[in-house]
Amino acid sequence: MRKRILDENTTDEDESCSNTSDSDEEESSSNVTDNDDEHNDNEENQQLIIIDRIETDLVTLRHKICLTIQASIDAEECAYKLIKMDSYNRLNEELCQMIVDVCAQQPTYECFFGLLGERICLLEDKYVYWFRCSFQYQYGQYAIARHMENVKLRNVAKFFAHLLVTESISWDAFASIYLSNKTAISSHVYLKHLFLELFEFFGFTKLKNHLTDPTLADYFKGLFQHNNPEDARFCINFFTSIGLGRITDELREFIISNPTPAPPARISIYNEILQNFYDRHGR
Repeated sequence: MRKRILDENTTDEDESCSNTSDSDEEESSSNVTDNDDEHNDNEENQQLIIIDRIETDLVTLRHKICLTIQASIDAEECAYKLIKMDSYNRLNEELCQMIVDVCAQQPTYECFFGLLGERICLLEDKYVYWFRCSFQYQYGQYAIARHMENVKLRNVAKFFAHLLVTESISWDAFASIYLSNKTAISSHVYLKHLFLELFEFFGFTKLKNHLTDPTLADYFKGLFQHNNPEDARFCINFFTSIGLGRITDELREFIISNPTPAPPARISIYNEILQNFYDRHGR
């Protein structure tokens, strides 16, 4: 009897121990899972906080840039203030793009912005790169936009024309510019204002010399395409429509020397059926 009782007690103890250990394991595993979930939540919250701070900093910076531009007496004073402000934030790209955006929002183009961009590029070389990127970015946006306000397109085009004429940015910025009938009308309007402004600065002869300079030819391949007669014709028509058709004299020679072959004459359905009949059964 005693042995039986002891055996039963032992069995009960074993079961209770096993149940206890199982419950401990379940609690520990649930605690680990909870800790992992809390850790992931903390990481996500930290990332959101960082993103919010960055966005807040950008909004604050844009507001300061606008106020600085409005409060400055001249472009030189404004350039020094903006560079000093940017030395703390190190948001060179945002500064350059913000200047372009403020310029675009004006009811008419103000020479102040061209002088401001020129002065900033002169003071620190790193801004030359970012204004060049902004030039290409703006055209990329216009190339896909269905409709843009003409005033904004004209203001931005005149701003970058000033930077090109004063050699604040180099002509290699045209390397990513393409002109064809597949790009949006906004890009065509933008290029129209850009080249007309360059014409006002340079005159026809100097502008053509720039665009036909052998050392710069690679940068203008997208504008003057010699491997596609259709795009070449579009380019000729575009520059002719804005009064600068003589710039495309070389393209005209290319079209003359590479005429588009006439499409083959279409055979009527009746003649085609008849020809198939003769081929099968002989004449």
